[in-house]
Amino acid sequence: WERGLLPYVLDMIADILELMIGMSDGETLIMLVLDFVNAFFLLPLWREEYRYFVAAFRGYFFIWLRVAQGSENGPQLFERASAQATRFTASLGPASHLRQQNYTGDPWFAIRGTKEQVGNMTATVILVWLALGFPLAFDEGQRGQQITWVGRDVNIDTDTQHVAVSIKAEFMKELRATTQDLMTRSSAHS
Repeated sequence: WERGLLPYVLDMIADILELMIGMSDGETLIMLVLDFVNAFFLLPLWREEYRYFVAAFRGYFFIWLRVAQGSENGPQLFERASAQATRFTASLGPASHLRQQNYTGDPWFAIRGTKEQVGNMTATVILVWLALGFPLAFDEGQRGQQITWVGRDVNIDTDTQHVAVSIKAEFMKELRATTQDLMTRSSAHS
């Protein structure tokens, strides 16, 4: 298997800055994050593959008819499918106005233009994904100049051409607690 390349945070920052540099009066820049629902289960299996997706429980056998989350190649398979979908939607607009990064089932877009152009492009991207058969997590969707994507809080200010990216506060809180716990255990064993 070849592995899909996942984007770095710097890829997203570079996209935002390149879009900001080209902005003209009357234009805005927004980000769109709209995850795919039940990502892996969207991919059906061939009948010949069923034998690789079987579990035994209390005397019964369960056969998955779709790629199961947690399966060895599930992330790679869905990465390929979602990468194709986001490549297709990224081609709907010029790179000077539309950029995208895709982290498996978590696509991110930056869209530059007038408010009307940004609204039209947002609707186009969403409608294309729906037409391709991807159910979308509208209840978790984000659109604006402040979003959270793959564990990072992203804020853009087009007036000052500033991008701020930080690790989610919940992650930092958990990291501090884990670090404190490890330090406490370490000193107790000394």
